[in-house]
Amino acid sequence: MANQAQYQAMFNGDTDQTEVIYSYDNVAGANLENMAGQFIFTGTGGNFIDMSFELFNLLEQESLNNNDVRFDVNVNLNGNIAGGELGINKYPPGSGLYVNDYKVARISEVYLMRAEAFARQSQFQEVADAVQAVRNVRRDTSDGANAYTSLQEAIADIKFERRLELCFEGHRYIDIKRYRNILNEGLERNPEDCEGSIPCNINVSDQRWVFPIPLEELNGNTNMVQNAQWQ
Repeated sequence: MANQAQYQAMFNGDTDQTEVIYSYDNVAGANLENMAGQFIFTGTGGNFIDMSFELFNLLEQESLNNNDVRFDVNVNLNGNIAGGELGINKYPPGSGLYVNDYKVARISEVYLMRAEAFARQSQFQEVADAVQAVRNVRRDTSDGANAYTSLQEAIADIKFERRLELCFEGHRYIDIKRYRNILNEGLERNPEDCEGSIPCNINVSDQRWVFPIPLEELNGNTNMVQNAQWQ
């Protein structure tokens, strides 16, 4: 896995590929050229998507307590912050272009996938070792790991680590969906991230964890049955 300097370089201009298994080779004019532009609006309207206060607090705590490099990689404190919004720094622009390569698969994710596989087999020391390996390279430490005592405890920690390691890479919804029945929790947001009419919670059994089968697919195959949550 990448050390702290390599990790920063990997997301800031693609100048290091140490832990990249494969990536989308993004260039000017490609379909993903404006990838980070999904987060950052460079005019006067603020961010398209801003970081939640909850995630910011977690990254800041890890940075202050453990010298975790992921705060600097993910948080933009120097610009693109308006109206109390928290800017996102992952895949920053270079020379005005958002052409950082999209990291499809990285070694750190494989470690966390390995941890989850071990957790489902109740091999908790192997789980702890895999999770701690990711933490150590992000914190630049060599701390040992303590084994978990239950599947719920192991999955909760894997979920936490995946949130920090893979934020803004498209994993969070699927992670919550996959773990929700093990942990008996759906989406739980901090109140400061859901003011007004924005819902704070999506419970474990909510239909939105399962997508409906499109009508055209049902019409095209009379043997197909709509998912129970959407009937």
